[in-house]
Amino acid sequence: MDSVQRVLMEKQAREALAPAEVCEGMVACFLLINREFIRRRVGERPDADVDTMTRQLIDDVFANLGISPQNPTLAELREARRVLDDQLGFEAEPDLLQRHSEIVGALFRKAPDA
Repeated sequence: MDSVQRVLMEKQAREALAPAEVCEGMVACFLLINREFIRRRVGERPDADVDTMTRQLIDDVFANLGISPQNPTLAELREARRVLDDQLGFEAEPDLLQRHSEIVGALFRKAPDA
């Protein structure tokens, strides 16, 4: 199990999450789902390469939306999720989109005022 998987599992195991923790879990989910998405669409690629590309996209979206990953609001995270979902195109693999939606939705439900 790599560090990204550990982060997501830790967030999923918690009963309550602060917005910054939702952000960490959401980012981990995007990384893991995109690894599988890329494998299915273009074949095997090193996880580190896929993660670098995905993290750059996430960083760009956060910067464009003016979101601080260390102190985000849930509304900001929902907007970032919407933009990232649109850009990554997981709808081309419905089972991955469903898994991603379930995981991220559960993370948001663990946050106060979610």
